[in-house]
Amino acid sequence: MNPDDIPKFINSPQTPLFDKGHLLYGLDRARKAIRDRDQAVIVEGYLDVIALHQAGFANVVSPMGTALTEHQLYLLKRFSRRLVLALDADAAGTRPPCVACKSPARRSIASRRWPLMRAACCTRKRA
Repeated sequence: MNPDDIPKFINSPQTPLFDKGHLLYGLDRARKAIRDRDQAVIVEGYLDVIALHQAGFANVVSPMGTALTEHQLYLLKRFSRRLVLALDADAAGTRPPCVACKSPARRSIASRRWPLMRAACCTRKRA
């Protein structure tokens, strides 16, 4: 990535009142579908969530402009232990998608890898 590139989006800053690592975009609308399908699909951005919800995929959420955190995994675990990571094939999507991969929350979640996803840190099965 070129440091001189202009970002597509500028994320809101994290504040004591707005902790992005504790929220998932779209969870308010997706929680029922996640429970019904027993599966959550995690995508990268807000627009991905909006487009997929409009296309009828209601069990989709995304981190709030951060890497996937342990707290976000705990939030999702309340609704389903089956997670699908659907990440872009660009540079951001091929980096490890979460900071919570070695957390206790990760050990009790069954995750699935979609064919286009290259970052495998959250898709390894543990014994």
